[in-house]
Amino acid sequence: MKPQNILITGTTIGGIGFEAALELARRGHKLHITTRSLQRAEAAADLIDKETKKFRPEPYALDISDSVSIDELASKIKDSGIKLDILINNAGILKLGRHYTAEGVELTRAVNYHGTRDLTEALLPVINDGGRIINVSSIVSAYGNKERENSSGFKAYCDSKQALNLYTQELALRLSDRRISVNALHPGSYISNIWKGIWPESRIMTALIGLVEKSGMLSVRKGAVTMVYLAESDDVEKVTGGYFKNRRSIPWPKNCLFEGEAI
Repeated sequence: MKPQNILITGTTIGGIGFEAALELARRGHKLHITTRSLQRAEAAADLIDKETKKFRPEPYALDISDSVSIDELASKIKDSGIKLDILINNAGILKLGRHYTAEGVELTRAVNYHGTRDLTEALLPVINDGGRIINVSSIVSAYGNKERENSSGFKAYCDSKQALNLYTQELALRLSDRRISVNALHPGSYISNIWKGIWPESRIMTALIGLVEKSGMLSVRKGAVTMVYLAESDDVEKVTGGYFKNRRSIPWPKNCLFEGEAI
């Protein structure tokens, strides 16, 4: 594949978004990366530049739970004249307990679904026809319930990923005339920042996490494989509305089957 303009959200060092960005940069693509703070985005860009010695990614700050931050990023991309070939919606969160954004939206839902949807819609004008949109979902979407209201914690996580899966299929239908593919993926089980944040701080837990990470069984590098595959592979060039795991297409969970029409 020739070099592509790729925007990846949620690329904090230590997560699968960073690992995907690192691998795609190694392959010669032009990267635009986001984290919640510009400082962390710049740190990720510097490390990718150091590791690849190719193109330093363009770093941006993005709080995807905040509509103002989403609008600011979309405006920067549009004003710069950048045309994206690939958008990878990787940013995600799982917060135990009940947390809300300043706009009154439950935080896990705001990040995993509402913000991801709003950013995608804002960037559609600058995504090239024939491009790709990739949404990082989760197999626990099978436990989501779109009728459930006011959920929080793990239930909100499941509900938000179900909503993201349904949106993936609806958007795939809507963008078919532009030949923009829209697919979702389950990255697999891995140790990443999203999980570390919910476990209790203790020497024992820290030691266990360290042992699992060293084994490679649940590494973030493995978690990024399918993301890179969907961004690069010719095998999925004409595939849209699909759901992937371990670089293979898998059936949508029954509760995630979209039965409506494009909005």
